[in-house]
Amino acid sequence: VERSGTTAADVLSSADVACTQAKREGRNQIRTCRLGDAELGRRRDELEWVARIKRNLQEDAVQLFAQPICPLGPRRVEGARFEVLLRLIGTGTEPRSPAGVIELAERYGLMGTLDRWVIRHVLDALRAQPRAVLAAIDLCFINVSTVSLRDEAFGEFIHAELARSRLPAQKVCLEVTET
Repeated sequence: VERSGTTAADVLSSADVACTQAKREGRNQIRTCRLGDAELGRRRDELEWVARIKRNLQEDAVQLFAQPICPLGPRRVEGARFEVLLRLIGTGTEPRSPAGVIELAERYGLMGTLDRWVIRHVLDALRAQPRAVLAAIDLCFINVSTVSLRDEAFGEFIHAELARSRLPAQKVCLEVTET
């Protein structure tokens, strides 16, 4: 430990960051970190956010929002169309954009878990709607990462969730995320 006042948690956190960096750089790498390095601070912030994402998913501390999709021209669309957006609840004082949260989830291998959580909860929310509301919905767009689309079990998950929810599949559109 280079300076007094450093706790064991600080040292372990630095070691965790160094290991993560070495792993990202490839096999047989050695990485050192000095307490207070700018890179160390950035990595520590990322790891804290990854822990927040995991905790929020486990505790259902995530909110889903419906953003209406409206035509710009004179073309009329029968029924409501909307895209589902995700926001973390109670993530502390440090703001991180939704795109930043998704970027971290992709980088640290959480997108499959995140996509499954969103799909399950969106279908549950739709199923809980009165029949008249569900009948008024034309399409619900749900963003899905390419990571999930490459997962061979993802198609089975979608089929199982649609069957469990008993919702008409034509009401849901999976949209590939821009990232």
